[in-house]
Amino acid sequence: MRRNIGFGLRWPRPGGVPVDDEHGAFNPRRVLGWPCRVGWVLASVLASVLIAGIQGRADTPLVNGGRNVGEINPATDVDIWTLTAKAGDALIIRIGTTNFTPRIQLHDPTDAVVGTTSQGNGFGRDDVLVGRATNAGVYRVFVDGKFGNQTGTYGLYLADIPGTFDVPAGDGGGDLPNGVMQGAELTLGDLDTWTFAANAGDALMLRVGSTNFTPWLQLYGPGGGLVGEAMNGNGFSVDDWLNLTATNTGTYTLVVMAKYLNQSGSYGVNLARVPGSFVVAPGDEGGALVNGVSQPGNLVLGDLDLWTFSANAGDALMLRLGATNFTPWLRLFAPDGTLVSDTETGNGFGRDEMINVLATNA
Repeated sequence: MRRNIGFGLRWPRPGGVPVDDEHGAFNPRRVLGWPCRVGWVLASVLASVLIAGIQGRADTPLVNGGRNVGEINPATDVDIWTLTAKAGDALIIRIGTTNFTPRIQLHDPTDAVVGTTSQGNGFGRDDVLVGRATNAGVYRVFVDGKFGNQTGTYGLYLADIPGTFDVPAGDGGGDLPNGVMQGAELTLGDLDTWTFAANAGDALMLRVGSTNFTPWLQLYGPGGGLVGEAMNGNGFSVDDWLNLTATNTGTYTLVVMAKYLNQSGSYGVNLARVPGSFVVAPGDEGGALVNGVSQPGNLVLGDLDLWTFSANAGDALMLRLGATNFTPWLRLFAPDGTLVSDTETGNGFGRDEMINVLATNA
């Protein structure tokens, strides 16, 4: 994985220049014409050169979705990792370090540099590279320190989409169930990959609430194309969401990261997929909505609750919600997943919202 490449550059023996008759060695006094009263004059040039792109190295494969651990020590180290991608794959590479500013360089199967990223200052300990594979084959990821005299350990994370993810025990990611919040934690430079199945036309809502970091959500379709992205505009936001309609049937991948570098913290991620069966976790709210009976609930940061009821075509429907400390957002979907009504108060002080509609389908 690690390669230190050093080259010693020395004066060559000059052709046609007389050598010392006794030792057959190069005599600088005769070549350089220097008067030298004290022995030999030694001229040497030493260089340590790092060459990126040399073939045939014993590179280390990156685990897709897992934490790959390395160390830059000494400061001249460069670590080389590999990944095998298909043309069109989405590639996200992120790194978090201790004590050094990371630099990532991505080479394609022809050894052309297709991506480079490095923090602009010596205090950065986190960086990310987002791109797409243009060629099928083996890609190389070079990791080193941007600034001299920096050393330390690091964690390197890869999301190659579409693909199979190896989520270590205790890490975030994996199957994202409909209606059940999944708790996880992002360490520095981490990214978590969550997957779920959807049918073309399904309504999808994903929401993340976090502590200490600004969520960055990227949703990829079954073919690896980016279908939705959400990231708040400032570093104080700790809640974000995506609303969209599935255009293809298959497995979708949600990547959760921190928008701003050097952020970390815990979070909860939620999926609402309509139509479809969903689970209400013990102690959470949602499920059957009883006609005429108020149903209490509680939303933690980034939470969403799913409620269902039956209606006949032509039924008059009125839904109303009163809240403490948050502005309600109600979205009503028909049996086929079509959005019937979407309402949200126009300011952050609203605590009451309603929907009045006629059911168009039984």
